[in-house]
Amino acid sequence: MIEIVLISTTVVASTVFIWDYMLTFRMELDLVWKSKWTFMKAMYIFQSYLPFVDMVGLVLYTGQSDSSYILLT
Repeated sequence: MIEIVLISTTVVASTVFIWDYMLTFRMELDLVWKSKWTFMKAMYIFQSYLPFVDMVGLVLYTGQSDSSYILLT
C-alpha cells in the first residue's frame, strides 16, 4: 500500500512541477536567458533545474524492490 502512495505522490509532484515550468518558460526565456551572465543568474538556473535531477532520482528510487521501503518505516 505504501508503495502505491509513494509512487502516486511522486507522479503528482512531478506533474505539477513540469506544468509550472511550462507555464513560466516564456517569461524565463525573456527575462533570464537573454540577460548577461551573473552569479545570480547562475544560482537561479541551478536552483531552477536541480529539481529535474531530483525528480529523476525519485522516480528511479520508487521503482526499486520492496526491501528498500523498510528504510522508510
